[in-house]
Amino acid sequence: MVWDIKRHIIMPLALVTMVGSTMIVAHAAERELPYKVNVTFITASDMDTMTDNGTRGGAARLAAVVRAERAANKNSVFAYPGDLL
Repeated sequence: MVWDIKRHIIMPLALVTMVGSTMIVAHAAERELPYKVNVTFITASDMDTMTDNGTRGGAARLAAVVRAERAANKNSVFAYPGDLL
């Protein structure tokens, strides 16, 4: 009979780790937080297809929308994942 390290060491250790981390997360979820923060995520992509014959869209319009959203909610995060060029 060959001793299998995966079955006798790694799998039980992984199981204990998963159960333990689940218990920690469950305990943290039960605790009341002292305050609540609302965050607004502003995202945009495909900048090359945003314009409408030069009459709408573009970087200036995007900047104006982002400024307005940030003014309305100080906890705003702007992310631009790509496709600018």
